[in-house]
Amino acid sequence: MMKEKEKLQAHLAAKRAEEEEQSKKLGGKIRLMLNKLSLDETPWEYSTSGLELGGPRIRILVSQVAYNKSLKHLHLSRSDIKDDEGIEIAKILYNNKTLTKLELEGNNLGIKTAAELAKGLKYNKTLQFLDLESNQLAGDDGADNQALPQLLRALHHNTTLLSLNLGNNKLEAPIGKEIRKLLEVNKTIIDLEIGWNSFELQDVS
Repeated sequence: MMKEKEKLQAHLAAKRAEEEEQSKKLGGKIRLMLNKLSLDETPWEYSTSGLELGGPRIRILVSQVAYNKSLKHLHLSRSDIKDDEGIEIAKILYNNKTLTKLELEGNNLGIKTAAELAKGLKYNKTLQFLDLESNQLAGDDGADNQALPQLLRALHHNTTLLSLNLGNNKLEAPIGKEIRKLLEVNKTIIDLEIGWNSFELQDVS
C-alpha cells in the first residue's frame, strides 16, 4: 500500500515539475491567453490554432478554463491532443459554468476521454455544442466499448446540449442502437452528426 502511495506521489510531483518547466517556456499568444483566463478578461471565443500544446500545456490551460467566467467558446481542434490529455479537458465540465461550445475535432481522443466526458456531462449545465468528429472514440482497434455508451446515456436526461458531432469515429452498430435510445428520451438535441461511421442509418432512425 505504501509503495503504491509513494508511486502516486512521485507521479504527481513529476507532473507538477513538468508543468512548472513548461510555464517558464510559455510565451506570446498562449501566455496572454492564460493571463486573460486567470483574470476573467477573455473574449467570448478562443482558438489554439497554430499553438504547440502537449500534455503539460493542456493541463495548464484547462486549469484556468475550469473556473473562468468569461470564455464561452473553446476551439481545440486538430491540436494533436492525446487520450490522456483529453481526460484533463473533459474535467473542465465539472466546474465551468460559462462554456457553451467545445470543439475537439481531429485529435486523438479515445475511450478514456469518452468515459470522462460521460461523468462531466452529468454535472455540466451550460455546454450546448460538443464536437468530437474524427477522433478514436471506438478505441484503437475499432471495437466498440462501454465508454461511449456511457457518454450517450449521460445525455438521456441532459437538457442543455443542443449539438453533438460524433462523425468519423469508426463507430459500430451497437453505438447506433445507443444513439437511437438517446433520441427516444432526449428532447433537447437538435443537431446530431453521425456520418462516416460503420453503422446504417436505420440503426438510429
